[in-house]
Amino acid sequence: MQKSIEKAGVDWIEVNVTDMQCSGCETVIEEALVVLDGVIQADADYPSGSVMVRYDADRITPGAIRQGIVDSGYHVADAAPLKQAKSRRIWVRFVITLIAVAGLVAVMVLSRHLAHQFSLPDFDSHL
Repeated sequence: MQKSIEKAGVDWIEVNVTDMQCSGCETVIEEALVVLDGVIQADADYPSGSVMVRYDADRITPGAIRQGIVDSGYHVADAAPLKQAKSRRIWVRFVITLIAVAGLVAVMVLSRHLAHQFSLPDFDSHL
């Protein structure tokens, strides 16, 4: 069994890049980052527009990592609006789910009520 032991100061950051267009862009960004002192690993993903970077926080800052991406010719998205958009999406999904559950409960209650009103008479008791 292999254990993964993280050194003190080693951290991950996800950076959102707005203008990656292909796998070539991934390569350019990854190569620009891994040469920076303190960057251990960089994995860019153009479909999601994100770059996951493993770095030594004692040797490089998140700001320097973002600047490395900018220096390679790409634009870094501001993290705050992305977090707000994600939070909004979570609330919208919650509200939609809540409405759907309330609708299902209403259908169940009404169907039970209507089944009693419109049920067929018991013919066996009238014989």
